[in-house]
Amino acid sequence: MACISPLDDEPTTATFASDLTAAVAPSLGTAASFAVLGAATVTCTNASTITGDVGVSPGTAITGFNPDCSTTGAIQAGSAVAAQAHGDMATAYDGLAAAACDHDLTGQDLGGQTLAPGVYCVASSVGLTGALTLDGGGNRDAVWVFQIGSTITTATGSSVVMAGSGQPCNVFWQVGSSATIGTGTAFQGNLLAEASITLTSGSSLVGRALARSAAVTMDHNAVSVGACAGSAPPSCPAEERLSGSGQIKVDTRKARFTVHAGIKRGAVFGHLTYNDASANTKVISQHVTAYQALGAATRRILGTATINGRSGFTYQVDVTDRNGSADTFAIVLSNGYHASGAVHDGYIRRHVRPGHPGACDDDDDDDDDGDDDGDGDGDGGHCGHDRHY
Repeated sequence: MACISPLDDEPTTATFASDLTAAVAPSLGTAASFAVLGAATVTCTNASTITGDVGVSPGTAITGFNPDCSTTGAIQAGSAVAAQAHGDMATAYDGLAAAACDHDLTGQDLGGQTLAPGVYCVASSVGLTGALTLDGGGNRDAVWVFQIGSTITTATGSSVVMAGSGQPCNVFWQVGSSATIGTGTAFQGNLLAEASITLTSGSSLVGRALARSAAVTMDHNAVSVGACAGSAPPSCPAEERLSGSGQIKVDTRKARFTVHAGIKRGAVFGHLTYNDASANTKVISQHVTAYQALGAATRRILGTATINGRSGFTYQVDVTDRNGSADTFAIVLSNGYHASGAVHDGYIRRHVRPGHPGACDDDDDDDDDGDDDGDGDGDGGHCGHDRHY
């Protein structure tokens, strides 16, 4: 996970002490580049956005992409590349299933728990209602393995939350049957299911959806393997600002947004407004909690917000700067609302100065607002317009 809030480094107290042999992350081999990998089919509807490769093997059917759904990576339908990735995924699955169990969670709901690194097993099916917190205790290399005998199903609006420097790339869900990620769930980690994986409307996944013998089905989702890269991409700078505004089409209506965020002197900052008047959804951010690089051009912004004047909500925004051509904006709210699309009548723009922390902070107000020239546009004055400098 790149470009994160320093607050993520602060360890919290987990339910179990990490006094056993540390869980070991398996190699995913060539499957590591795939955000979505099915065995029979991959089906996508309703403007899902995928950051990473999409593949299927031994089946050949991938439906719903271009233009309905989009991916930043390659599409591999029944190719030799997909076959090799599928074999590597199966090897990783078998390794996860063979790991010795540290903690038995059979009969428990995962919601409301805070778990330290380790291997957790469930004899049959398991549910997730609410938030599951995975606390790395300050160790970025901490690993979690979940061995689930049958199915995993998440309730609407549930979430997997990383804390104490834990990273979603080091979370592995070995599912003996099928995984169903419920509406509006914000899930994290690598899902390796023996049968199928279904991402229902508005759910998001930071990690991978890898199905061994059946289908992966998506419906208006955001799936991003990029946050699991384990290190920053080459373009991830010591200091960066992002600004944007415009509108996206949501069904037959339009929603407007403004966003600016980034990293300054090692801390994240930013602000977001979003208004879908037809859906009676007005979002005003309160705090930005993380700023993450999902590849060279896409950034993820996480934070807390008010919705229609009520506090207590969180948001996830993914924006892609394609140099003014087909920039994209996607938003997922903790109340289940989600929308995504190409930016119209606006832009997404990143402003980067590699290796020079604070070099673009030429203003005198020192307010971390990203508006060094005082014109209110958040572009950073003479630094901002150069994009990369």
